[in-house]
Amino acid sequence: MTSHPSAVTQRPQFRTATSTFPNHIDRINSQSYQRVRRSVPRQAIRDSTYAPHPSQDSFQPAVKRQKLTAEINLPGSIHQGTKFETSPSTGTLSTFPQQASQYTWVKNPPIREDLSPSIASNDESISHDCSPPLPPFPVRPGRHALRRGIQPANELAIHNQTRGEDVRVKPYILEVPSSAPRYRQDEPADFFPWTGNRPEDVLNEATTRQGFYDKIQISQNETSTARPSVWSSLKHKSGLQILSSLLVSALDKRQAHGMITATCTFKPPPRVTLTDTKREAWLRDLANPTISLRRLSRTIPHGIRGKALLDHCLTKNIPTDRAIWLAKCVGANEIRAFKRKGTSGAFAVGGETKWMRDWTLNLEQFIETIIGCCGTSEWNAKVNYGLRLASHLFSEHLLDQDHYLDWILASLYNSDLDNVSIWLLVAQIHWKEILQFRQRGRRLAEALLEQFRKAKYNDSEETYVPILQWLAKMLRSFMRISPSCFILPNCWAKYQSVLKVCLDEHDSAACSSFERLSRRNARLTTALNGKTDHMRKSPMQRLISLLDNIPARYSITEISEACLKSVDNSDLRVTTLLEWASSLYRSGLARLYIALRLLRRWAKTGVDLNQPILAFLAANRDMTGQQSSIIFRIIAELVRSKNFSIGRYLQWLMARGALRDRNSLLQDDSCDIRLLSELPLHGLPVHMINLRQLLLASVGVSTADEDVSIFSAKARLAEQIPGFCSSARTSAYRNLKLSNTRDLSQTVKFDIGRWVRQCVADRLQRHGADAFVEPEDPISDCSSLDSLSLKEFRDIKVLLEDLNDFPILADILEMFSECEDCLILAFAVDTINQHLNVLVAIGAAGDLFRSFCNQYEAICSRKAEEKPLVISLIDLAGRLPGSAQAARKLRKDLLLYEQKFTAAACSPISDHMAEALQSAEINFTDEVEQLLASGTSMDKQTMTQIFRTMMKRLDYSWADSAQSSFQIVELLARLRPFDAIKFDTLILDWLEEVLISIDRPKISMIIPPLICAGCLTLETVLGQARLLLSDIERSDYLFDRATEMLEILTRKDFATLSADCKRYRFHEQQHRALQTSSSPVMALVGATVEACSKAGEPQRARAQALISSPEVITLTRNLVLYRSEDLPMIESMFAVGLSIIQVQRAIDGMIDPAHQFNLLHLDASAQVSSLSQILSDFNIPLCKLKLNALFDGASETISDTMVNTLVERAKSSISSDSYLWKSVLSGLSHPHGIRIREKAEDELLSAILDWTTKNQDNSDDLESSKHLLSSLLSIIDATGFTIVDVGASLLITQIADKLLGIISFFQLTTLTDNLSSGREENRPENSERRLKMVYLWLDALLRLLTIHQSTLQHSRFSQINLSCLLINLSVLLIHPLLTSHPNLSLQIFDVVAIFTDSLLDETRSRCIRILRDQHKASDSRLHFLFGYSEAVEGEWLQLATSSSSSLEPRKAVAAGAKLTAAPQPFPLRRWEMMQDATPLVGENDTSLSLSLFGARKAVL
Repeated sequence: MTSHPSAVTQRPQFRTATSTFPNHIDRINSQSYQRVRRSVPRQAIRDSTYAPHPSQDSFQPAVKRQKLTAEINLPGSIHQGTKFETSPSTGTLSTFPQQASQYTWVKNPPIREDLSPSIASNDESISHDCSPPLPPFPVRPGRHALRRGIQPANELAIHNQTRGEDVRVKPYILEVPSSAPRYRQDEPADFFPWTGNRPEDVLNEATTRQGFYDKIQISQNETSTARPSVWSSLKHKSGLQILSSLLVSALDKRQAHGMITATCTFKPPPRVTLTDTKREAWLRDLANPTISLRRLSRTIPHGIRGKALLDHCLTKNIPTDRAIWLAKCVGANEIRAFKRKGTSGAFAVGGETKWMRDWTLNLEQFIETIIGCCGTSEWNAKVNYGLRLASHLFSEHLLDQDHYLDWILASLYNSDLDNVSIWLLVAQIHWKEILQFRQRGRRLAEALLEQFRKAKYNDSEETYVPILQWLAKMLRSFMRISPSCFILPNCWAKYQSVLKVCLDEHDSAACSSFERLSRRNARLTTALNGKTDHMRKSPMQRLISLLDNIPARYSITEISEACLKSVDNSDLRVTTLLEWASSLYRSGLARLYIALRLLRRWAKTGVDLNQPILAFLAANRDMTGQQSSIIFRIIAELVRSKNFSIGRYLQWLMARGALRDRNSLLQDDSCDIRLLSELPLHGLPVHMINLRQLLLASVGVSTADEDVSIFSAKARLAEQIPGFCSSARTSAYRNLKLSNTRDLSQTVKFDIGRWVRQCVADRLQRHGADAFVEPEDPISDCSSLDSLSLKEFRDIKVLLEDLNDFPILADILEMFSECEDCLILAFAVDTINQHLNVLVAIGAAGDLFRSFCNQYEAICSRKAEEKPLVISLIDLAGRLPGSAQAARKLRKDLLLYEQKFTAAACSPISDHMAEALQSAEINFTDEVEQLLASGTSMDKQTMTQIFRTMMKRLDYSWADSAQSSFQIVELLARLRPFDAIKFDTLILDWLEEVLISIDRPKISMIIPPLICAGCLTLETVLGQARLLLSDIERSDYLFDRATEMLEILTRKDFATLSADCKRYRFHEQQHRALQTSSSPVMALVGATVEACSKAGEPQRARAQALISSPEVITLTRNLVLYRSEDLPMIESMFAVGLSIIQVQRAIDGMIDPAHQFNLLHLDASAQVSSLSQILSDFNIPLCKLKLNALFDGASETISDTMVNTLVERAKSSISSDSYLWKSVLSGLSHPHGIRIREKAEDELLSAILDWTTKNQDNSDDLESSKHLLSSLLSIIDATGFTIVDVGASLLITQIADKLLGIISFFQLTTLTDNLSSGREENRPENSERRLKMVYLWLDALLRLLTIHQSTLQHSRFSQINLSCLLINLSVLLIHPLLTSHPNLSLQIFDVVAIFTDSLLDETRSRCIRILRDQHKASDSRLHFLFGYSEAVEGEWLQLATSSSSSLEPRKAVAAGAKLTAAPQPFPLRRWEMMQDATPLVGENDTSLSLSLFGARKAVL
């Protein structure tokens, strides 16, 4: 390559590791050098001062000649006076003769290779008269060390300092001289370095004699001007045209000559196996940006791949662009290796895909390793480099983008809170790519919500406040940008509250968007995960569930706050509480007083109780499923506490005219009227009492009957308790016949209770002057006695229990806490233990316990304590919350009490055992008691002997008397503390023998005393009974034992329980049996039901009587209500005896406790119809049990009739109580649920008729169709748990056909509207009505698809049918007719979204291809749902083929052939899109062949 005529050739700078060479001599231009002739070789004018270092390789280029910048004279060569200088503009050396004279050359001095500056300055051939002297000649390269004009004295020191060092030679770098001539476009002219092999460096005779110069080649054809030949042509008229044709022809020739036709010679840089040292050196060179990639592309070190490649880039800090280049080189070679192995087609593509996946995994591991090194040195720089490198690889499509994004989302979701910030940063880098696709956007939303939930509810929440703020900001922005990504029907219940916390309450737009999201997710939620109630509970059901699950130890304040949170409406809250407290499906009096305390607490906060109570009375006049006595009791208690106004009630009653046309007041009358006779009168004004009397008299009721009842009750109590009140005043009422105390009105009960409390207070006080005595009361005189006996106290307790007036009982117990009789105190404490649940609900249990404890301490300070009182207080302390310290103190006192009776010389019990165990029967109890009190220790053998002896005596004592039996039981209880573990083992073995023994007494006689004494627990007994019933073959004996155990669970009184035993212990364990031993209880009930049909005659009759008893019905009802999760087991338990009339009566007794509907005498269809009247929020599990029992006991024909009846009743009732029917239907067994669902689906599809034949002119048809479709969809939704998730479904095909018909109707409607536009005679009413009907049908089909989404999302469902369904939905989504119906469009969008989330890649590609090619769909919503862009990857570049198959594309372009109009996609080889792939630049060495584009060479 020769230089430009006006350019100067200059060698670049050459540097080594230890020195830097200065600028060198510029090569003199050949034209300017012709005037200075020379006859010596060029190397003769080299400077030895600038010779390279000896360590330089011989193949490296030599240094440049020194530039002459000073004026010089050449004595002996050129005449004196000739001046040389360097041109500042061109950098050339020129001469300026001072005199006009000839230049004469003289002989040069001999060449000397060891010249130094000092020697050269003393050379003879140099004239000392010339100033300045010539520079010394340079020496041959590589012969002498580098010198920079250093003084000789310093050369040795420098040489010693650098001796022995390994000096690295920097590679050759081509640099453009700053003084090089430039073109107009500021580009430098051609130049080249001096390497010694250029033409001007060759010494021959010609160059020696004449020198070297560039010869200008002058063509012979250009000897003269072209004007004569051209001018003749231009003179003609067509001359200009001829000239134009000539120029065009020249341009065509030029284009054809410059067209690139060479074959593509691209080849990725080869890989060569290198040593570790050379590989490290190559990597360091790659990290150096000053070294060109063309030089490095000669050889790529083999073995650098995968994660090792990324690690090298990180450790060597290779620039990102060069690291990408290295990755492309390695990747291109790896991918080409698959083709060289002989594979082709699908195998080669599969191998390339697998390699790409492995490479992506390596990159992911690389980033995980960097993130895992958090806190180490230079971690920040490593993370920045790693993320930058990964981002570039992602943007250039050099990895599996789908897998990489999925990995980011999975890592963000599973990350702990310590590393979540870096994953949030990674997600933000690819935020745009993630949100382009709904499937990934949904996963991102789930990940952000999950991380926010973990940080929000973490124990160290303050530590993660910045993370919370960051996540909240991202979620708010995310929800504003892409709210559709928050359509999460499967986990919305989990994250709804989390997302709500992130929002700003003052941002109305965000709050409204959140509400819309809630509605959209609720619309997509279905019952697909089992039989549980899939729906969101109503506020009423939430409150009922809260009240049913009140813990044993509760705070009324916490319960009140929970109720306020669950229900915002105060009226609904009050009425629900009244229904719960008075429901026939709930048991116990504690709920009454819990409701009372809650109502009084709410009344203090300003809640008006009068209006909701009156509304409740008006709405529940017949009290179906309610206990009217409890309602009256609650209202009476509210009147007593001044929380309910009787005046407003009387006004409300008269204003409604409720007493009009009534002559009597019966028990069956409505409760709002009967309340008039149940009001307490104490403390009422006289005018209000008179108004009540007038209203009662208007219906034929006299208040004199109430006075007689009151006086009769007082007289009977005075007769039972002599001296309780004046006998002279009671004689007139003793002959009155008093009805049952429990049947008295609340008016009478309240008056009697108040009177009893007043009498007890006066009796216990020495001075009764301040006692309140009503003057009109004929029995008001109290005696002056200051105490009451235990029998009198027991009679008062029984009377108040009959009256159910536990607040008065609590007041009397408080009065008796000041008594000094330990027996009365112990009985009072036992009374508290007996009614502890009610007293806790009243709020008096804690105060009573403290009062009795104080009295106990006062008694102990004066005399010895009594053991019964201590034991009762210990039992009470163990059941009350916050009484652990008092219980420990009481146990310590009991231990001290027992130690007082221990012998002074403590000895083992075995020393006295022989005499005691051989005593007579009469003295056995006393001897054993002395034996237990005479020692403090006992070995296991002794305990076993004593236990067996006492058990033998116990077996004989059951026939004698309950008192003697209980004495032995108490001795057993005293035996247990010596070794509790051994005692429990012994009694468990004994219990097992008793249960399998036939000659033993009934276990109902043996077990209760042992439980009351504390020797056994009911839970242990039930566990042993369950093991006994686990035998597959059950005999009559086992059935008998099961019925006995069930009697123990349900009975309250037993003959073997004396009055002195702690009965409350047994009753407490009966009450807790459902919570602690529900499985054994169900096993006992199931065995009893089985005995009703399989046992022998005596056992069968007993089991049938027991299973239909009120106690067992109550137990089973509570089991169904409180253990609803075990409902399938209970159903199977009753299925064995459904043919037995007593079992049917038991089920009917649970569902209809008051026997209002007499279900047993109705047929199956009538019973199903009656369930619609019985169904309420309090008996949903019972209705499920009844329905399943009806279906299980019916034949096939009756079942079909029941299905039709049930569907019809559900359709008629589901509009008002939809959630109740959904809850019931969702609890049906699987076979029955399938039949009901299929029946409803058939009716639904038959309701969607052909719109071309059905007349829709009547607007009533639209409303009726809307109600019908809504009811049927509710039934299908409730029975959605029966949908099978496998195989194809004929229903889905029918739905697809219906959707296709709707599309056709829309297209026809659009065409008709276009044709009739502009015609005034065409009125659109009929068309609009039809459109509304079609919209209604479309909504029903969409909801039906939502219910069946599990079938559509199953992997074995037909993908062809699914793709057809999705295509139809997508066409409907973008149809212009739905633009005026945004809610329906949004519903279609949501349905398609939940189906595309789990779509297979093959099905997704098929849908994309059909929508894009056939339907020409370019809607952005479809791009978002299916995950494709307008320009699919690899299709933006296409290859056009010529019409002639014989021409190649590049030749066709050159020949101007016509191309076809259907180009094919031309995928790019991303891994081969690299620069500087070869060491030398070729004509067509790019990865994408330039001939495909008709590229031409650039001509200067």
